[in-house]
Amino acid sequence: MVVGFRVSDTIRKGIIDVEIYSNGSEVLLMTGNLSALSASCIWLLLATFLRLPVSGTHSIVGATIGFSLVLKGVNGVNWPKCHFY
Repeated sequence: MVVGFRVSDTIRKGIIDVEIYSNGSEVLLMTGNLSALSASCIWLLLATFLRLPVSGTHSIVGATIGFSLVLKGVNGVNWPKCHFY
């Protein structure tokens, strides 16, 4: 339960820089988050159907980073919070 809280807290407050969406593009942030959630859900359903060992956390983090990269480029991601190890 504590690990789940920390993961969701990092996703909520750390991976993307939400301040760059505060200039009237809040709808883009909401749409991007909804798209990331939908895409990771579809991927996890497909992977489960195919019996592939995948991580739900990696799926949502990858989708979140992906939508922020598409919308705001490399400045949209808080790279020090993304631990790639």
